[in-house]
Amino acid sequence: MRRLHSVLFEERASDDQPEDEPRTLWRRIRERLLTVWHRRVHNRPDYYAIYLKLPTETGDGESLLGMATELVEQLRVISDGRVDVAPARDVRAETDPIPRSAFDHDGFDDLLDAVERAYEDEFAIRSVETWRTYRGHPLKTYLVAPVRPLVPYSVQ
Repeated sequence: MRRLHSVLFEERASDDQPEDEPRTLWRRIRERLLTVWHRRVHNRPDYYAIYLKLPTETGDGESLLGMATELVEQLRVISDGRVDVAPARDVRAETDPIPRSAFDHDGFDDLLDAVERAYEDEFAIRSVETWRTYRGHPLKTYLVAPVRPLVPYSVQ
């Protein structure tokens, strides 16, 4: 049991291997097991990232650019300015990986509520959570996008 623990959770120092040598099978297995452990048992990633895709027009041609800009600014405050924005037909904002200690969970919940309020009339809000590794540490990514429903909402 001690040997398995040392293989999985302790760094092996070997002076005979250069730094640029490809990762060994054991190292890949260890990293994968650690990622699964963080994901399933702890549910505490070391880093977070957010991707927002915000429409700038309604179906009637009404502009939503001001609202999208406000939401991107709110995301910039949450992520301490670590945001890349790509204006296109839609506004796409993506954060760099944010360390767990700097991630504002309450601010992120407020951002999700603001996106839902801003786009609730014509769009359905979809969000996806994915897990990846970033520099050998677990990274949880949130993708949030208002999408048009296939069947329009009925006016009641």
